[in-house]
Amino acid sequence: MLKRQRKKSKPYESKVTKISKEEIENLARIHCTLEELQAYYRCGKDLLYKFCKLNYDMTVEEFLLTFRGTGKVSLRRQMWQKALKGDWSAQKFLSKQHLGMAEKIDTTYAEGAKPVSVVDDIE
Repeated sequence: MLKRQRKKSKPYESKVTKISKEEIENLARIHCTLEELQAYYRCGKDLLYKFCKLNYDMTVEEFLLTFRGTGKVSLRRQMWQKALKGDWSAQKFLSKQHLGMAEKIDTTYAEGAKPVSVVDDIE
């Protein structure tokens, strides 16, 4: 019985797509997971580990944390810009996050007031 020999792919190329530094950095900035990168490039973890070690001298996990951080900075910058342009939702969110503001609901009753009761007599 003859055994088939598997073709070896070129280093840092999956069977479908070549991994580019710019593209993988952009994917990490939008918080893609290791599993999503594997699916996108149609490759295994080993290829991504080798790529990151050779090009960035770090593990995939370190690489993802680094570039996710730059993605967070970009997102925060855009949120601030929207708030400064008058976007009420952005202003409200940032006020709650950075100024400690909160929407408080008063659940106390006024003097002499009674709670509302609900009657369900629908048949």
